[in-house]
Amino acid sequence: MSNWNHLWNVDGRRAAVLVGTLIAALALAGSAFAAAPTTSLIDGVLTSSGGSAAADGNYQVTFTIYDAKSGGAAVWSEGPTSIAVSGGRFIHALGSVTALDTSKLLAAKSQWLTLKVGADPELPAMQVHSTLFTLVAGEALKLSCDGCVGGDQLANGSISAGKLGVNYAGSATKGGPANDLACTACVGVAEMKFDGDVDLGGNALKAGDISGKTVTATTFIGDGSKLTGIKTPAGTCKVTGEVVKGIAADGTLICVAALDPAALPNDGLNEISNNLLSNQFVDTITGKTGVAIPDNTGADANSVLDFPDIGISQTFELTVDVANTDISNIGLTILPPDDKKTGWVLCDPCGEKDAKSYKKTFTKDALPKSGDLVKWINSNPKGTWNLKVLDTSFCVPQAPGNSVLCDINNKADGSIVTWSIKIQTLSNKKIAINGDTYQAGTANLKDVDVDGSVVIKGSLTVGGKPLQLYTVPTGAVYRSAKFHTHAH
Repeated sequence: MSNWNHLWNVDGRRAAVLVGTLIAALALAGSAFAAAPTTSLIDGVLTSSGGSAAADGNYQVTFTIYDAKSGGAAVWSEGPTSIAVSGGRFIHALGSVTALDTSKLLAAKSQWLTLKVGADPELPAMQVHSTLFTLVAGEALKLSCDGCVGGDQLANGSISAGKLGVNYAGSATKGGPANDLACTACVGVAEMKFDGDVDLGGNALKAGDISGKTVTATTFIGDGSKLTGIKTPAGTCKVTGEVVKGIAADGTLICVAALDPAALPNDGLNEISNNLLSNQFVDTITGKTGVAIPDNTGADANSVLDFPDIGISQTFELTVDVANTDISNIGLTILPPDDKKTGWVLCDPCGEKDAKSYKKTFTKDALPKSGDLVKWINSNPKGTWNLKVLDTSFCVPQAPGNSVLCDINNKADGSIVTWSIKIQTLSNKKIAINGDTYQAGTANLKDVDVDGSVVIKGSLTVGGKPLQLYTVPTGAVYRSAKFHTHAH
């Protein structure tokens, strides 16, 4: 076991001798002095535990410098490295294996050097004194030379503005702000790139001649009351009974009659009558019901729907209700008036296996599997419509739920329960009265040309005189409540 101690006794034992001094290069390796060494030579003695010189030979040792005698942090270390020992003495250049870290050595308040031989415990630390270190550092403080310190030796940000010997533009002090900038074209637009809002401190930003240039603003803040060059509309409509409908691009008023029929929508009757009158109607036409579905005969069940000439549809809905022992084995097809060959495929197959019923309403938001249902919106659906159902599998009456639907004798499997087409129309031939109708005079239809239907949902009361009904030339009079008349 080897010992490495100071020149004084430790634990009553004579310590090994450390000869030599860590020169300035130990703390200033890599400094501004080009000729300064980057290693530090150390001369020492190793003794055995009995105090005699260690045996001659090569030893694996590790050198470490700490920032405290004990419990400190290692600021530099090298090894294990081989040293030659003769008569107990050795010489080694610190930094020859691992470069001395000048910045860490200078940052440490003190440096303590230790030695570890092989796997033995680390020997007590010896403090590194400033023998030549302080001399070299003192000379560095009096540095006076031309070109001996270059930019590469200066760390970024190491010189503050106050240490400069020149004034910035217009500044009163070294490194002070530019408070008196007086120059022409010395600041370009590229240098005036704002990265935030500009506070003018109550001052105005005046613009010179910007004619021929475009000023773009994504946001305008303020009421614009002091903007010039904007024509403010003023005045009244010149024609009695007209009102202002809008303002033209040149600022003039657009006037229309107080009650402009052109401004009303075609279905505006209910709006102006407080919903008492309406010329919008919803009509539902049902096809032939109860049509039996042939049981896997190759033939289609066919139900016909004759849609009358009601008018142009604003909405269009197709509803089907079909029963079968196994909906997964049927396909539904619609043949509209303008297509008697291909038609629309509503579904094929139409449901899960052994499902008994298929009910669905098709609209512009719930379209069939194929076909253009939307084309019938804003069109007249008058004409013959056909619903066809094809069954591709024989029914089994003994299966659960099949006895009612499976008709072996008539070779039928279920039926077209019902189906219908519903549209909303805007009529110019009939009107709906949604409340009671009262009339003080005579309701005389003799000379009235009724071209359509009059639908009265309330009661028609003719006060003072009897209601005189004559033959109606065209159309019909429908009433959902009785007529009330007063006798003479």
